[in-house]
Amino acid sequence: MAFFIKPKTLKLILTAFIFSAFFCIKNSVYAEISADNTERKSASAIKTVKVGWFETVSNVTCNVINSHNERSGFCYEYQQEIRSYTGWQYEYVSGTWSELFELLKQGKIDLLSGVTYCPDRENEILFSETAMFEESCYIYAKNKEPDFLEYMPSDFSWLNGRKIGIVLESNQKFLLEKWASDKKIDLDIVVIQTPELARKFLEDGRIFGYVSSDESEKTRRDLKSIVCIGKKLIKFGISKNRLDLKRELDQALEKINFINPYFDEDLARKYISRSTVATLSHEEIDWVRQHSPLRIAYLDNNLAMSGIDPKTGKLIGTVEKYIEFAGNCFTNGKLTFEPIPFSNLEAELQALKNGDVDIIFQISQNPFFGEKYDMLLSDTVLKIPMVAVTMDKFFNETEKHTVAVFKNDFPLRLYLSTNYPSWEIVLCESHQQCEEFVKSGKAECFVMNSNSFSNSRTLDSMFSIYLTKLGNMAFAVRPEDTLLMSILNQSIYIMPESLMIGALAIYSNAIQKFTLDEILRNNFLAITGAMIGSFLLVILIIQAFLKKTQKAELMTKEAMENTLLLNEELKKSHDELQQALTAAENANAAKTIFLNNMSHDIRTPMNAIIGFTNIALKESPKESIKSCLLKIAESSDHLLTLINDVLDISRIESGKTKFEPVPVNIHELTDSVLDIMQGLLSNRDLIFNVERSLPKSPYVLADQVRIREVLVNILSNAVKFTDDGGSINFRTEFRPGKTENQVIVIFSVKDTGIGMSQEFIGKIFDEFAQENSDARTHYKGTGLGMAITKRYIELMSGRIFVESKKGMGTTVTVEIPMEYTNGDNIQKLPSSASKANLKNVKVLIVEDNDLNAEIATMQLEDLGLDVTRVCNGKEAVEKFESLPENTFDLILMDIMMPLMNGYEATQTIRAMKNRSDSQNIPIIAMTANAFAEDVKASFDAGMNAHLAKPIVIEDLVNVIRRCLQKSSDSTLSRT
Repeated sequence: MAFFIKPKTLKLILTAFIFSAFFCIKNSVYAEISADNTERKSASAIKTVKVGWFETVSNVTCNVINSHNERSGFCYEYQQEIRSYTGWQYEYVSGTWSELFELLKQGKIDLLSGVTYCPDRENEILFSETAMFEESCYIYAKNKEPDFLEYMPSDFSWLNGRKIGIVLESNQKFLLEKWASDKKIDLDIVVIQTPELARKFLEDGRIFGYVSSDESEKTRRDLKSIVCIGKKLIKFGISKNRLDLKRELDQALEKINFINPYFDEDLARKYISRSTVATLSHEEIDWVRQHSPLRIAYLDNNLAMSGIDPKTGKLIGTVEKYIEFAGNCFTNGKLTFEPIPFSNLEAELQALKNGDVDIIFQISQNPFFGEKYDMLLSDTVLKIPMVAVTMDKFFNETEKHTVAVFKNDFPLRLYLSTNYPSWEIVLCESHQQCEEFVKSGKAECFVMNSNSFSNSRTLDSMFSIYLTKLGNMAFAVRPEDTLLMSILNQSIYIMPESLMIGALAIYSNAIQKFTLDEILRNNFLAITGAMIGSFLLVILIIQAFLKKTQKAELMTKEAMENTLLLNEELKKSHDELQQALTAAENANAAKTIFLNNMSHDIRTPMNAIIGFTNIALKESPKESIKSCLLKIAESSDHLLTLINDVLDISRIESGKTKFEPVPVNIHELTDSVLDIMQGLLSNRDLIFNVERSLPKSPYVLADQVRIREVLVNILSNAVKFTDDGGSINFRTEFRPGKTENQVIVIFSVKDTGIGMSQEFIGKIFDEFAQENSDARTHYKGTGLGMAITKRYIELMSGRIFVESKKGMGTTVTVEIPMEYTNGDNIQKLPSSASKANLKNVKVLIVEDNDLNAEIATMQLEDLGLDVTRVCNGKEAVEKFESLPENTFDLILMDIMMPLMNGYEATQTIRAMKNRSDSQNIPIIAMTANAFAEDVKASFDAGMNAHLAKPIVIEDLVNVIRRCLQKSSDSTLSRT
């Protein structure tokens, strides 16, 4: 694999090493001084502040504790910034916001964030002088209500006498009353307990509208915002008897705003969520219908941003990612695009002016540029870091410089004149001449975006400085296309920020190719410098310890001088570190996308391998062939286990696996685990003992799927690593929890197997961990099972312990806290349906893959079912609609298909009002889309069940039986 090492990267590493060396010197030489400082610091009183801890409110992620017990959130980070100026120590008190507000009024806690300011509350608590942020409040009504504002945009008298709801304890009343008083409107204000009730009252017609500050309301198709009645100030609330905290808090907030006036805005962008869906207005829908497809111009000379893949001939780059996202981002309309390539910006501008295209992609977001060429510019689509390339390693962007610019690059000239007006621009005939001007000293630098810089191989003898001003990219449309601009801005608003950045990183990395010769040639000085630097670092450390007895004053002076030099170097490297962090985040997002795609692409051929192997085994082959088939089946199962484990651990690490407790019967849960164990114990000579104590109540809130996976994995390990003649004990106990309603459920598995070394016990929860000995590596496995098990247990706030000795067996103990509940709405784990006769049951298989269709058809026909196959969702809808009612008893539906996918086909069938069987016929998803969100999407589309490929015929038959049992009162047995 070829790679490229930049001198500045090695320089950064060397700087960090030297900093560490001086840190060691300082610590070793001045131990006495540090001890004196510690004593002085501990002597001063540190103020402890009781602060309320509550989770998400409205659309703000306030406080969060992740699976690693790490805290984060908008309020949490704000409080930590305040702590930097006050030195406070926080004692967190958990509860709902309402409970904590009552404690604040009673003086039982000192500080509460996220408190809406209103004059009435000043009698109960103190407020910070500075607000945390502002929230806009709107009156929302049904979308079908007449739009009076179209005729009377400033006259709200038509609201007189209308019932307008406000949520109790939301403090919207004073805003609504003030707005109504200013507009001289007599409203009938209705106080409602919760936002959910407010929405229900609106649907029932009990109120005309309600007030909300929730951003998600704007995107609901059934609602429309009538007017903004004002903004709520969200402040810190302080206990009435803590004037000392208020003074310190106000001083800290004043310092924060002085140093960084945009601190609250930066933090808000991180934690205040944007809407994830959008809708088009009727006017916008009509416009899209008349102008589809939207002709979008792009430059074909930059594959990372936009271009044609020379291998596949397909459109790639960030433009392709935007088209893919924007096509389906609106809930009530689909956008279609026609990409049109151009070789330069001038040609794009002329095409837009002539009406040959509707949109220009990747254009500099500069208002003057837009006005000069008579076009509208959208909100920022993508922010691209800009790089100054120079021969001066001490380049300072705040000083005046001469910069070489290609004369036809008008957007870059605008970028420089806007962001660096003191720089003098020297025009060049080409980009190559810009580089030559800098090398010859005619200019101090030239500027390019980071994408172009990362793909250049001719700049290795020069220095690159990432500029603090980003290059903002936007869409451009004609000035008359205001509706199109509104549509584009809506799509940009709901588009994940990482989408375009991730695409840019992926395509930028994909087109970079370097050779070993280039690495050695371009980085010879850097590699040599790193070796010399490492040697000097060792010398510095040795000298530091030899001079340990020298006077403290001399060493302090030297350390301070070196620290100042290092601070200067670190300051110059800050932007590069930020870029590296962004690249790492983008790489993680790319990894998740890659694994999701690989899950689908691997499961499809695996379904064919496993399916045809099982079919061949049923044909009673001769022993030599049977042996080969059994080995194929065993290897396929092992490969599928590896795929599932790798995807599971990846999704856990990305935070997509959530803890979702539901009411369950703990006895039935363990019964289902023991049922699975019977299959594992067949053909084994093992003693299996079960001990279960009785809890106060068998009904608890638990994530039954995760618990079952945890127990099955631990028990299967016990079976795997215990030789015949041994024993396994499975024990369940119950211990009181921290509250009366909590119980600690303890599962214990003890075996007499081969055991583990003490060294390996410390690594057992590491990913891909397997003990390196003949006894253990003899057994097959991915080495991910215990890593996944531990993460699941931690997700449920539980703990796991392992005790083992080599050759003496292993004991694994799991403790999971659960809450008691009643016996209502108990969730049951899937069980096999009764052995109903499936002969002559008529099945419609919708599958575009011929191999998968052939496997399913052969296996089902072997069981006596009557199978009809179509190749995509469109054919399925046509076949179902053209035949008489009740022709088919059930439908097996693939998801990823051409023309019409499985979700769309299911929704179309369910929407057939002229057929009585359209609502009742069971539709089962049979797909390689295997994740939790895929299961949810299947049920949301109207399907009855979901099976992930590779398909196990026994599971498929059981699901068919269960679905047929639930469908109407038709007879299952058909003769």
